[in-house]
Amino acid sequence: MNRREIKVVFIADSHLVFKEKFLGIETHKSFEAVIGNILVNDQDADFYIFGGDLVQDQSKESFDFFKDISSKLSGTSLFTRGNHDINDFFFDEIKTNQKDYISFKSWCLVNLDSYSQGSIYGEITSEQIEFLQNISNKNIDTNIFLYMHHNLFPTNSPWLDQHITKNYQIVSKQFSDIENLKLVLSGHIHQEMEVVVDNTTFVSTPSTSFQFLPDKEIFTLDDKNPGYTVLNLYSDGSFEINYKRIDGFFGELPKRPELY
Repeated sequence: MNRREIKVVFIADSHLVFKEKFLGIETHKSFEAVIGNILVNDQDADFYIFGGDLVQDQSKESFDFFKDISSKLSGTSLFTRGNHDINDFFFDEIKTNQKDYISFKSWCLVNLDSYSQGSIYGEITSEQIEFLQNISNKNIDTNIFLYMHHNLFPTNSPWLDQHITKNYQIVSKQFSDIENLKLVLSGHIHQEMEVVVDNTTFVSTPSTSFQFLPDKEIFTLDDKNPGYTVLNLYSDGSFEINYKRIDGFFGELPKRPELY
């Protein structure tokens, strides 16, 4: 019998600025609204994965706000680091006792840190690839679900694609060569995108704050509402992906936004 083994909620790119607007959006309000929606509709999740770029202004007030709001979720929270997560102390604190991988009967959840200090683009090292390959070899009959912050495929937006994972062609090929790597989930691009290569599906997700309009030459915001992603992982290795947008008004987008 095929049954759901794990339910994951992925929450990315909150870019919290405490009680001020950022790119026209009150990001603390949109983040709180997303968590509120999850509490109503997806509180049965096994894992809540925060996919990076948590706090924009690096203030204690925003860090405390993030911890207070996210702590309302009753499942296990996991964290991966984004390019804007430059506060080492905060990230070390929230990742206390977090394991880099968690194994179940049919699935194994793995985190790779794509953060590259001082850079907007991401980076996956040869040591991380070796780590992933070792997990695959030890769990050869288990499907691997990998989460990280940076995307691994171009978005057809030149301004955004310069901030992709470094050497993404090589890394994505190394990933897809791992036969039991079924799903790679990331944030960073503030929009939905799916790419399938061989047996691996690469998924990018909406942001809980502002969205980027796809297929644009220059930095352009989308008027879609904030969102998050729900994944159901089944015992036979199949999965379902559901992108969810929340209702509400969180600010007026600027007509000529400046790249943040």
